[in-house]
Amino acid sequence: MMNSPQPGRTAKDDRGDPKVIATVKTINVMKASNAIMPEFLKAVQKYHQQLHALNQTSQVLSDLMLKLADVESGDLSDSIRKISDTQKLIDAKRWKFATALQEALVQSYEKSGGGQLETDKSDVATFEKTYKAQKSASMKNIKKFEKEFNKANKKKKKDEDKIKNLANTLEQSVESHDRMLGDELKKAELLDRRRVCFFIKQWSKVLAEESEGMEAGLAEISKVKTELDQFTSDPDKVSGTTDNLIENSRPTKTLDQLKKIRETGYYSESLLNISGMDDDDDDDVGGSTILKGRSVPTYKVRVKQRFDATHPDEMSLTLGDIFDVSEEIDENWAIAEVAGKRGMFPLNHVEKMIMLGASGSRF
Repeated sequence: MMNSPQPGRTAKDDRGDPKVIATVKTINVMKASNAIMPEFLKAVQKYHQQLHALNQTSQVLSDLMLKLADVESGDLSDSIRKISDTQKLIDAKRWKFATALQEALVQSYEKSGGGQLETDKSDVATFEKTYKAQKSASMKNIKKFEKEFNKANKKKKKDEDKIKNLANTLEQSVESHDRMLGDELKKAELLDRRRVCFFIKQWSKVLAEESEGMEAGLAEISKVKTELDQFTSDPDKVSGTTDNLIENSRPTKTLDQLKKIRETGYYSESLLNISGMDDDDDDDVGGSTILKGRSVPTYKVRVKQRFDATHPDEMSLTLGDIFDVSEEIDENWAIAEVAGKRGMFPLNHVEKMIMLGASGSRF
């Protein structure tokens, strides 16, 4: 008696089929992804809101930076303004990115009437339901033919043709089931890919919008950075404006007066009164004269040599004049007041008078 044909696979083999395992895994991945998306969209909205608040704070920083620029001058002020302008450029691009992200993702996924988020959830749920139903129906059909085959094969008087036909039918059912599992795995993968591609496409829109003008923006930021690096490379270097100011505003008059003090050995406050000198275009020192000397016992002197004053602090001497002296600047100069005029004069141009009583004076 010939052996009865046996089907190549049975219903129980389905439980460990790699295609079934991969399909179930893909379904679970899509469900997990859909569960994450609402949190992601909330994060995008929060990012947009917080960036709005950050931009307001950034505006305060920018305003204060401009105040610093107003306080400073020259290249220092210009550099601070460049920093402020660059900060505004970065803030504007950051805000543009957040707005584009909000529009491309949140509005497309959560728009009224059902956005992409609801579509993804519905598609995954529908696929899972359909997949389970098809798989269950296919397995039920296989078990039916398997049961009929086993029943016919157990009879003592076997109908070989019937058994052969049942074996062929069962084999075809298993093969059909196997093809169905493969097709459903492809559908699951394509469904997941379409979902992710939509997400990536929305991001691509954001990046495309951001790329417009990005090159110019980066070039501007890079240019400012280079200028600032060059500016700060030598913090001990003064500006050309300051160099010119120093070179063209040397205190020539003051230096001339100090030279005179060094040569003659006398001084007065007016000689060092720089503010008074700055308003005088003449060679002489301007401003009020305040002479100071040390007090000495008053004595009389007579002019033995004429002296012509060359400075407002000085007093001209006429040969033969006699006057009192009560202050001396040093061993070379003294101070006196004659005819209402107070001034300094050189002591080597006068001689002291020694009083000898009623008989007269002696020198």
